Amino acid sequence: PYRNSKEIYSAAQSIIKNDEVLVGQLKSEGEEFLSQDDLSTMRSGDKPLLITVKNPGEDVAFVESQIQVLKRKQNIDFDKMCVILANSRDVERFNKSLSKYRVKVITSNRVKGLTYEAVFFCGLENFFRDGSVDDLSFISHQKRIIYSCMGRARRFLYLLHHSKISSTFEVLNDYVDFYIL
Repeated sequence: PYRNSKEIYSAAQSIIKNDEVLVGQLKSEGEEFLSQDDLSTMRSGDKPLLITVKNPGEDVAFVESQIQVLKRKQNIDFDKMCVILANSRDVERFNKSLSKYRVKVITSNRVKGLTYEAVFFCGLENFFRDGSVDDLSFISHQKRIIYSCMGRARRFLYLLHHSKISSTFEVLNDYVDFYIL
């Protein structure tokens, strides 16, 4: 957990903390969880940004402009930034605009073990849609993916969506700043 800032860590934790089965599963796999007191040992950083994109295509434009800002103002190399997509449908669209920057574009099921200074996690509206709200296994699986994706970010985390997202994301409200494009 020390790879993240405490703001990113806390936001990611909020997604899973009420799912005792998932937390137990992650602990049994070696995942470490910090208490509130232990968070003081982590470095501080910016709160993750939850970004609502009103029009299709604005997500790519926002990511492209923001990676340029991160390079210029934070001196983060492009290969230390990553775009994580909820599904493979958007990979080509993002790659078309971002390939010149060497920014990694991957799907949410390919993040394990990776770490980046800045992560753009796009397509949150695609989570918690295809399964029943009563299917606890499905919900836990979706939470695990989201938690893993959020945990890839060391310093900057941008969470993007362009249509209504599940109420499951309301747990993030205290841990993120909001931005509407």
